[in-house]
Formats: sequence, structure tokens, C-alpha cells
Amino acid sequence: MQHGGSGKPTILLVESDWEYLGRLKSHFKVVCRVLMARTARDAESIAASKRIGIFLIASRLEDGSGLELAKKIRQMKQKSVVCLMREKDELIPSHHKIGIRCVEKTEQGLITRPVLNFWLLEKNSSNQNNLEEFRNSIEILSRTQVEGLEAMDFRLTRDKFPRYGRSVIYRHPEHREIIDIGIASMRGCYGKCRMCLSGRIKKYVTKLSDYEMVGQFLHSLDSFVSYGFRTKINVGFTCGGDFIFNPDNTYRAIKIMKSSGELDLNFIITTIGSNTKIFKSYVDKMMEFPVSFYWSVHSLDRAKREWLMPATKGQSLEDIRRIFSDYFLMTGRRTTLSWMLVHGFNDSVEDVEKIVKFVDGQPMDVKVMLLANGCLPGYSAITRERGEWFVGQLLAHGINARFRENLGSEDIRNKVSCGTTLPFDGQTHKFAA
Repeated sequence: MQHGGSGKPTILLVESDWEYLGRLKSHFKVVCRVLMARTARDAESIAASKRIGIFLIASRLEDGSGLELAKKIRQMKQKSVVCLMREKDELIPSHHKIGIRCVEKTEQGLITRPVLNFWLLEKNSSNQNNLEEFRNSIEILSRTQVEGLEAMDFRLTRDKFPRYGRSVIYRHPEHREIIDIGIASMRGCYGKCRMCLSGRIKKYVTKLSDYEMVGQFLHSLDSFVSYGFRTKINVGFTCGGDFIFNPDNTYRAIKIMKSSGELDLNFIITTIGSNTKIFKSYVDKMMEFPVSFYWSVHSLDRAKREWLMPATKGQSLEDIRRIFSDYFLMTGRRTTLSWMLVHGFNDSVEDVEKIVKFVDGQPMDVKVMLLANGCLPGYSAITRERGEWFVGQLLAHGINARFRENLGSEDIRNKVSCGTTLPFDGQTHKFAA
């Protein structure tokens, strides 16, 4: 990857609006050596005579097309990152196929992060030649930006069948320094958990390949949420499927992502667990990566848990707890016990006491979240006050517990929250089950 040799990349900013160009420079000069051009002709001249790591080109220039200039630069500088600033709602559908990155022309500070993400991703990537294949494994259908979230709907390009999925990118208000990317490891899920809408998908239930998982991650770096420089990124396998049904592809996807450039990546895997011997082999493979596990427990009453999550039938909670305890001894990473609070099902004082007994002395934290309204037929959503009371009871017993409220309005929560993420059907423009 070409750069100026000082550790900072050299970037050429190409923009005909002099005022906007100046504001871009003020943001990029903190992290880059900055060169500027106002025309395509000047940009070509500078590109021919300088070593430049990043090109950021406006799609509309006073003397020509920014896209055509980007194509020329791509041919001239094959080891550089070429980014096109598209206007809001301007679609450039083929840009990834020709090795050009796209960012939306918006507030200058919001552009810095995705551009630097691309550079960090590619400058030392051992998978640089495959990056385009990863991106092209999915086709982005739409990006819905609302209430601090971005829902990214996509289609798998492996065949002609309408296999749709959804990824979610967001920043939690209490952790603005972290970008959270939720990706799908499956379209649908074999677990058939009663409260999870992903398990209700009936058509084209599909295990995603490692390329398709990495493709979601790479396209997420284009998000309006991905601003800032060298921000921590959490990649969560939370938007469809349990890794126990697709462990090998999930492992390979994490390995590819972690070997790509210099991004500060951590991974979160949510799981219901599995047969003890098999599950231990799955967990042990993840020790080489910065992976944290969120264990979906939701009830310590075996009959209730097996009713709620039929795929857990026959599991030993104690054996799985032991596996996570061993994982902590080897990695230092604690497990989070997830408890989706359901009114009249698992929200009693007795449930608190069972959690305390089960977790006390173990390298485990507890995350309490609310059931999204309508996700579990026959049970109503619980109030925030009840959720905070439940967490307060756990804290009073010395358990490291926290309350997580799903972000956004009810309509948004029911479409993009963990366990409720439904893919968008690009043909009917409805959420596809």
C-alpha cells in the first residue's frame, strides 16, 4: 500500500468546491499528509508524479466525471485506495466490481473514518487480492438510516434465488467510541427459538459462507455510523443464525477479518450452546481470536428453557458453564449470560435467586434485556422499570449485571434488535419470513 513513509498515508483530495475542500483538509490533516486538486486534470498530473496511498474524489467535478477519474486512477495506482464521494442518494452500483470504494458526501468529519478504515484494512492485509470477491459475494439493496442505526439490507449473489439478509451498524449512546456491527451467519436459523423471528424464516434457510460474512463486514465500513479514526469495532454474529449451526464458516470469517489490515476488531458470538463435546471443540477453536461469548440462557428451569429454545433439549447447563469457565482460564475473557426478560415467565424473585446461585463465583456477567413486543406469542412486553428492578436485585447480590434496552422506537426495535432482525425482501419490499 503506497504512502508517504512517515506512518501517515498521503491522501489526494479532489473536490471542485474550494470551501468544502478546505474543510476536508482540516479533518484529514490530523491523520494524513494532504494534497489537494480542484479538477480532474490537476488530479491526474499529481497522481502521475507523487506516491499517494489514498485518493478521495468527488463524483461531480467542474471539468468531468469523478467516477471516470476514479477509474483512471484505479488503473494507474493499483496499490492505492480509491474512494469516490457520492452525492446523497446517488447510486453507483458497480463501484466495488472495479475496485473503487464509495462514501457519502456529508459532514467532513464523518468521511474521515470510512476512508481511513479502507486504508487500514488494505495496507497490510494478507487477503488483499480477495477483498473484492468478499464484497461482491453480497449485493447491497438498501441502507436505512434512522435513530442512530443503519440497517443494511443485502442479497446473496451466489445464485438466482432470492436469499436476503440484513446487517445492523450502530453506536450505543453510552459507548460512542465503539462501532458495533451485527452480521448474519445464516439466513434464518435451525434453532427455531420461539422468541426469535429469524427462526421463523421458512424459505431458503441458508448457511452463509465465510466470504458472505466478511462481505457484510466490509460493506458495513461504508456506513454513516463508521466515523472517527482507529475506533474500536465490535463485530457481532447477532443478525441471524447461531454459530453452532455454521461453526466452520464462522471461524474462517473471523480469521479473515482479523488478518485484514490494522483495524481494532473484537468479536461477539451469541449462542444457545450445544452438545457438550461438540460445543467444547467449537469454543476451543475461538481461543486464538479476541472472541467473547454471549450465552442465551433465558431460564434456568430446564422445561421452560427447552420449551423456549427447542434446540437446547438435553443440554447440561453445568457442563456448558464449565466450558466457558475453562475458556476464561485460557483467554481471560468472561462470558455474558443473556437473559431476555419475559413477563410472567422468567422475571420473578425465584429467577433472580437461581441466577445468583448459578453465576456466583463464575467468570460470568449477566445482561438483562427486554423482549421485543410481539416476538413471543402469548406473552406481553415487559416494562423498563421491571427490567431495572430485576438488574437491581442481581446487583444487590453482588452479581455483575447490566440492563440493555433495545435502541430506537418500537417499530425500529422490532426490525433490527438482536433476535428480531428480519431480512428485507428486495422483490416485495417487505420484511421476508
